[in-house]
Amino acid sequence: MLKTNQLTENCRLINAFQPTQLEQAQLAQQYEITAEMFGYAFDVDERARIEDDDESPVTLIVYDVLLTKNLNDEEKDPTGPIAMAINGDNLIMFTNANNQFVVEDLLANQKHIKYHTEGPLQIVLGVMYRLSSRYFDAIHTIDKDRQKLQRTLKTETSRDAITKLMGLQTKLVYYLTSLRSNTSLVQDLKHNKRLTINDNDQERIDDILVELKQGLEMAQMASEVIEHLSDAYTNVLDNDLNNTMQFLTIVSVALAVPTIIFGFFGQNVWLPLAGTRWSWLTTILISALIIFMGFLLFRVYQHLKK
Repeated sequence: MLKTNQLTENCRLINAFQPTQLEQAQLAQQYEITAEMFGYAFDVDERARIEDDDESPVTLIVYDVLLTKNLNDEEKDPTGPIAMAINGDNLIMFTNANNQFVVEDLLANQKHIKYHTEGPLQIVLGVMYRLSSRYFDAIHTIDKDRQKLQRTLKTETSRDAITKLMGLQTKLVYYLTSLRSNTSLVQDLKHNKRLTINDNDQERIDDILVELKQGLEMAQMASEVIEHLSDAYTNVLDNDLNNTMQFLTIVSVALAVPTIIFGFFGQNVWLPLAGTRWSWLTTILISALIIFMGFLLFRVYQHLKK
């Protein structure tokens, strides 16, 4: 579906929402979008990049964004690309159900655009700045979730909480990868020869880089904290498991002692005290004595180990 909006005097927005083959042919004919660019625009795994073609006046910018609908979905990637093509005064944005919010936000803020004569590049830079700032809220949310889990783990160490920490760690990996990819894109944008970048544009690009680098630092710090926290409580769980296995081993050894002694006295051979009235009590006392001695030896070994 193709929708056209006149954002400013010098920028016309074409929202290409999951375009059909016929609509793609229309875009190719009217705006000179190449088949290669269509491939980049529709690839859900495409990294952030700038694509120029000598045979086309179009500059394609693929930017990685936080996908609003997927932020709380553990089974889907929390980030994904959005493609924006610039051809003269035309800005073509390729969207789908996950990143359609970018165009919706742009149209909602249309009246707040600083200069009504801004061109497509200035609009794209504004979009990139707002998208970069969204990472802060997502990282703060992860940090709050981590603090809640940490308070829970102080009272009860559970594998469910450790699993949730791993989920937060996975999200941060996506955020870090996305932020690094976007940072490389913006740095390349500063030196792009196809686009006309003035001093104001350079200043905007620098502002975007500041936001991205700040987001990178926040995400890296949050990732390191969660990693250390997860390792610490994993070690606690492993230690608890070792203590449990140690206790069960001691019980198994203790239960084996009476079995051995009762087995000896159960044979059809003569043994000391076998003919006395209290021989059964004697076997129990011998078993208890050996178990007690074994327990003392274990305690001494534990003390020496410490």
